[in-house]
Amino acid sequence: MNRRVRDKVLRIVGVIMVVLLPVMLALWFAQMRAMSETTGQLQTFAQLALDKTEIVIHEAEETRREAEGYHGAACTPQHQQAMLRKVRTSS
Repeated sequence: MNRRVRDKVLRIVGVIMVVLLPVMLALWFAQMRAMSETTGQLQTFAQLALDKTEIVIHEAEETRREAEGYHGAACTPQHQQAMLRKVRTSS
């Protein structure tokens, strides 16, 4: 192998080892960290959304039970006012 060719090969390998390898490793570690953080944040958000959904469902069921307890004629102004009060006070 010619000395010039060997020097070029060593120079290319040196550039790869000194410049490109650390940059590629830094990018890989940054990607792994970003994916880990994003996954954690998405799991936290999903849990909060599920908790809020459960609260809303519970409140809706409670309001429905209260509305079913109304005794009187349906669709009268008194009935409408009673249902409106139940909805407003159910939060």
